Amino acid sequence: MFIAVLAGYILLGIYEFVPLYKEKRWREFYVNLALTLISFTAAFLISVNVKIPSPAMAIEMIINFLTGKQEGT
Repeated sequence: MFIAVLAGYILLGIYEFVPLYKEKRWREFYVNLALTLISFTAAFLISVNVKIPSPAMAIEMIINFLTGKQEGT
């Protein structure tokens, strides 16, 4: 499964990064690179059966804190 993930990201890299590099759009290139590395890391971990915790609970706690809601209400 890892080979499929790697092949997909190589194709994505050719499609996304080469035009940005040639046009010298550095800001877009580096933002795209950072987001791709984050998603590749997650995809790699999932492909080798590593359990990744869901951020849903933390996001819910932050939203409840910002809106002033109590948990369970």
